[in-house]
Amino acid sequence: MDIAIVGATGLLGGAVLDRLVTVPFPLGRVHALASARSAGGTVDYRQRELPVTAAADFDYGQVQLVLLTADAATAVTEGARAISAGCLVVDASAAFRNDGAVPLVVPGFNDATLRGVERPSRVALPDAAVSQLLRVIAPLRAAVEPFQLDLTCLRAASGRGTAAVGELGRQTADVLNFRNWTPTVYSQQIAFNIIPVDADDGEGSEADAVRSLARLAPELEVRITDIDVPVFYGHGQVVRLGLKRSLPLAEIRARLAATPGLRLGGETPSQIATAVTDASGETEIFLDRIQLDSGDPAQLRLWSVADNIRATGAHALVAVAEILVQEYL
Repeated sequence: MDIAIVGATGLLGGAVLDRLVTVPFPLGRVHALASARSAGGTVDYRQRELPVTAAADFDYGQVQLVLLTADAATAVTEGARAISAGCLVVDASAAFRNDGAVPLVVPGFNDATLRGVERPSRVALPDAAVSQLLRVIAPLRAAVEPFQLDLTCLRAASGRGTAAVGELGRQTADVLNFRNWTPTVYSQQIAFNIIPVDADDGEGSEADAVRSLARLAPELEVRITDIDVPVFYGHGQVVRLGLKRSLPLAEIRARLAATPGLRLGGETPSQIATAVTDASGETEIFLDRIQLDSGDPAQLRLWSVADNIRATGAHALVAVAEILVQEYL
């Protein structure tokens, strides 16, 4: 299986290259594609330097699988070129999440959606925060039938891309040294600050998550509050679920603990919950403060933390590719 990664020089693209080292299916040639500005450079892959080619100049007839980790505009143009060349495209951008003709998939939650997918075609993934949430809900869904979701998501800078990570770093230094700064990615100061995402922005992260959840889990009544926080990597989520059927807390914890990719923390409030920095660089989703409401056992609350680039970004992208290659192609 020959693969091209579009956006290989970005945060997600680099994490995907790292993740490809562990895939269980045989890989042929791996092509690193990026913008013309990045062409001619190299990226690390399997402890060697992989040359970067301009995506616009690449012949997609050389590969069978394309992993899109670039922005939506690039995903539209390069995805179309790849499909025309007979490729299967797995797209992590927001470009086709609302397209009912394109399967929207979270591995471990709705794998069956991939049945019938053939080359050439496109499969879309939701935002990393939605993947994080649904991978936690998945082992409980059939047993407790959640019908209400109240989610507060503390979003790391990396969720907005390389430019936001750079802005947070530079702005932090500028504020500490009493230098003037000008925001570019964020609307206002992000260093030493928290910024609620504009709920009226129809193209923002809240609206994108609501639309994705309407496709993936239409049974949920959804309320989401997104907050940008001065953290480089790792989304934190405060999750509250209304359940049609309650289970003993011990059974809920056991179901979560038995799920690959989830790691449970302490059982008592006195034990320290996983911090975002503890999850950075890890490939698991960390769960703490798992509690049933004392006044209403049909209300489940928990704290979830995951590296949005590695654990729920690159993991989801490569996991979908693995399922397609091993089971359906």
